[in-house]
Amino acid sequence: MRILMAVLASLMAGSVLAQQADGKSWGVNLSQNLIHESNLLRLPSSIPASAIVQGASGNSDFYSVTRVGADFDRTYSKQRLQAQVGTDITRFSNFSRFDSVGYNLFGRFDWQYDRNWYGHAQLGLSRSRSTFVDFRSSEPNLVNTQSLGAAVGFRFTPVWSSYVGLDTIATDNSVSPLKPNNLESTNVEAGLRYQPEDGTDLFVLARRSNGKFPNRQINDVNGNPLPNAIDNSFRQNELLIRGVLSPSTVARYQGQIGLTQRRHENFPSRDFSGLTFQLDYNWNPQGLWSFQASAGNTIGAVADVSANYIVSRFIVLRPALSITPKTLLRGSLEWRDRQFSGDPGLAISNTPKREDRLTTFGVGISSTINRNWSWSADLRQESRNSNAVNQDFSARVFAVSATLQF
Repeated sequence: MRILMAVLASLMAGSVLAQQADGKSWGVNLSQNLIHESNLLRLPSSIPASAIVQGASGNSDFYSVTRVGADFDRTYSKQRLQAQVGTDITRFSNFSRFDSVGYNLFGRFDWQYDRNWYGHAQLGLSRSRSTFVDFRSSEPNLVNTQSLGAAVGFRFTPVWSSYVGLDTIATDNSVSPLKPNNLESTNVEAGLRYQPEDGTDLFVLARRSNGKFPNRQINDVNGNPLPNAIDNSFRQNELLIRGVLSPSTVARYQGQIGLTQRRHENFPSRDFSGLTFQLDYNWNPQGLWSFQASAGNTIGAVADVSANYIVSRFIVLRPALSITPKTLLRGSLEWRDRQFSGDPGLAISNTPKREDRLTTFGVGISSTINRNWSWSADLRQESRNSNAVNQDFSARVFAVSATLQF
């Protein structure tokens, strides 16, 4: 309740500020989501939910997520101020012990001095409930995240500039088995930026990350005790090309590609070196069809299942068909292959690396009623095949939502 009151107070304060600056600079959004999941804890068919949550009746559940949020976006001359605040309240029918309240706060200031100097500063705070895809628990795991970032650029030609950025992120898990995942990461990057007036925005950067886990890891990714507690601190170096390309008015490419090298001082056998990338493509010709696609080969640094890294290869396809000017029929297909290459327990015991293959496909429909109201409905099927014991699952999710924006 105190979090909700704080968010509502922030909404009122933001409204006053926005009205003083520009009546169109702020917005408020409310949404109500009703969701049914056939296998909430993502368990294999041989294990009932009562084995995890005492007294649970069945593996399915129906729950609601209520979201309240506001945003502010205002440009003052060459300076831009953005802010977002929101909260979400989740209530379950069968597994009421998983009821939770989350929130997010975000602020960013983009500045420019004269024609040459520019930069930004931003901060973020959030609390969210982690899903059960990777960790099954008898109580909700709430993840608190804090982030800070700043960057400075200097234009030495109209389109070229030098660029330096610094950011930090800290995550904290509420349940004790996941405390070894708590991570404090500091990242520095520097390089060149190319930004002509055609919408292209490219960075060529060298990036250095230092990651520290305040708590030692005592179990491997399969939950087996390790012979000794492990310090998972790492250093990661990357050479990156990052940015946005818009070769036409209907096509847009965004993402990054780089050479990544991660080193573990206390466990060299878990070091990683290779090509990493994440690329997104958006095709929107303003006709009947539109299409989005993503592909990547990434190494986990923050949202790891245990205090190690996961190499994840994925492909995501999202076609859409405009049935009417206000109604959109959507499809989705997602494939992920995840290798738990950095787990110390696997390195110690020479056990084969855990590998998960996740497949998700779904259909959905969304419609805009008027400038304020919209609604959507989605149905998706999730499945995972794993070489680890009891990690396979299949789940069906159906969700309907209504959104009010003003």
